[in-house]
Amino acid sequence: MTNRRFLNLLIVLALLGGMARAGWVAAHPGLMRIDVDGYLDIGSHLAAGAGYSAGNPPYFTAFRPPLYPLLVAAALRLPGELHALAALQVVMGLLTILVTGLLARRLGASSIAALAAGLVVAVDPVLIHVTATPMTETLCTLLVALWGYSIA
Repeated sequence: MTNRRFLNLLIVLALLGGMARAGWVAAHPGLMRIDVDGYLDIGSHLAAGAGYSAGNPPYFTAFRPPLYPLLVAAALRLPGELHALAALQVVMGLLTILVTGLLARRLGASSIAALAAGLVVAVDPVLIHVTATPMTETLCTLLVALWGYSIA
């Protein structure tokens, strides 16, 4: 399979995985409001200028790692707030599919095996589900894939 054909198929696969994630987010809009881990709380305090804090009244915390709450805070300052966060998470999921396929190729996998690796990420039910939630898994998975790609 040519590199161009592989990239085209990987992009199609990533778009399909992105559509699956967007569909899940649209079908379960309430999930983005469930703040089990406190990321929305910390992110909303950051967005409001109250520092890295949680609770009401706000108290400073080191309860969660800062990268994802910073992303949440940025999304909450965009039009659509939680919709913007969900859109960012869909994009991160789509990018994870792409990077996974490219990483597999970089590691020497055949085109078919690299597409299969992307397919696993595209249809993983846990990754699809957490796209609709304010949790770090979507960002973390993307960062791990990017890390792997950068050192391979």
